[in-house]
Amino acid sequence: MAACGAPSMRRMTKYILAGLIVVLVIAGGWTWSLLNHYNHFDTVVSDRGFECAPVPGTQGGEDIAVDWKHRQAFISSGGLIGDLRRYDIDRGGEAVKLLPPDMPVPTAFRGHGISLYAPEKGPRKLFAVNHGGGHDQITIFGISPEGKLSLEENIRDELLYDANDIQAVGSRQFYVVNSTHLGGSRYKNPIGALRFLGGNATGSIVYFDGRKFRTVAEPITHGNGIYQSPDGSRIYVAQTTANNVAEYRRDIRSGALKLERYYDLPGSPDNISVSPDGEVFVAAFPQFMTFVLEAVSRRVDLQTGAFQNPVPSQIVRIDPKSAKPVSRFWIDDGKRMAGATVGVPFERSGGSYRFFVSGFGRTLICSPVKRPI
Repeated sequence: MAACGAPSMRRMTKYILAGLIVVLVIAGGWTWSLLNHYNHFDTVVSDRGFECAPVPGTQGGEDIAVDWKHRQAFISSGGLIGDLRRYDIDRGGEAVKLLPPDMPVPTAFRGHGISLYAPEKGPRKLFAVNHGGGHDQITIFGISPEGKLSLEENIRDELLYDANDIQAVGSRQFYVVNSTHLGGSRYKNPIGALRFLGGNATGSIVYFDGRKFRTVAEPITHGNGIYQSPDGSRIYVAQTTANNVAEYRRDIRSGALKLERYYDLPGSPDNISVSPDGEVFVAAFPQFMTFVLEAVSRRVDLQTGAFQNPVPSQIVRIDPKSAKPVSRFWIDDGKRMAGATVGVPFERSGGSYRFFVSGFGRTLICSPVKRPI
């Protein structure tokens, strides 16, 4: 009996070893493919065509909304710090804290994406995704002529399940991007992380018409930033783990969206902004896995929001009218700006733009380097 059992045991061992080798090869190939998808093997060389300086009084900036007419920038510091600030571009000085004193305590503000509503006539408003109080909600602020905020209302709904960013299209109408149904599992366990990085498409775009919410686009592959074209006919949405920006045609009357096309990017997009002439600017992580590993391992300075190791940043420009619409506008190896989540132009300058760029650390204001004539 023993003599007969030994060969069977050896064969079984060979099958197990062969199976393990196959699993390791598949896992290794999948890992390499994933790292390659997120440009992990690329070399990042910083752009020296712009001079950048810190914006005083800022400590992180998850999202920034610029009022080109009033020359003001509204900065959402994100969940780490959780406040709103205003920077007066022409006056300079320090960014001013804005949260009004009448914010309800249960609605402790923990901001995310923001959107400025600035009609030609009528008061301005600031819309903010707010995770405070354990609920996803939209907080609407009135803006005084001086740029101070006053709380108007908080809007909640079951369709806000992982709200990330917002685009205001009226005094009480807006779109919201939900990232994913994975929730916190994408950061807390291996299965959730693998589904997230593998391109889990459970996000959505919802529209609030002033009375009720409805879903207008799904599925979205980890939805992130959202912005509209200057004429309001197009909506752009960042799909982070798909490495692209989706362009939708918008029915201005009904709010319905129709997918038009995708723009493939050399990175993983976060927040979006659009210049008055229609150029789209996207903060896109050149090496998303580097960012994820730093964030998940919590190698972040809780005082400054800065990563302990360099996390590269870049801004990608999309010109929808061009035959080759996608180009790299600015890039940094992570030593000046780590993990940028937003890049916003605010002024034409020397054939290019001056812009703000921000993320988990400081906010920078950048201008084209003046070349000698």
